[in-house]
Amino acid sequence: MNRGHPGRALRPEGGRLRDGSSFRCTAQRGASVFHINAPIGIIALVYSAIVMPQSKNTAAAQEKFDLPGVMLLAVGLLAMVFGVVKGETWGWTSGGTLGAIGAEVAVLLLFGWYETRVAHPLLPMPVP
Repeated sequence: MNRGHPGRALRPEGGRLRDGSSFRCTAQRGASVFHINAPIGIIALVYSAIVMPQSKNTAAAQEKFDLPGVMLLAVGLLAMVFGVVKGETWGWTSGGTLGAIGAEVAVLLLFGWYETRVAHPLLPMPVP
């Protein structure tokens, strides 16, 4: 009877990537199991560049990319994730956690305000 981890029956035993490594990603061992993603990603990128047709939508090609909107959304979501992740270790009522969550709310509100006023928004919002 196996009294080990329940996932032990499902994990691969052997193979070049698995031999001598664990699924803990440390400096000494374990990182090799994650290296398989790089060649798969490169193959997918090359394959998609060959197979996917070019866009024939000329109107979409002339629209400007909303870089300020992307930056506001990225900073707002980063602050949200940072505040939630650090809330457990810092405490939910600590200044750092409340500051990160407050910054998230402020930046995402600014993002929403900005997106209603730009010509080509990243996230089109209906304005009544």
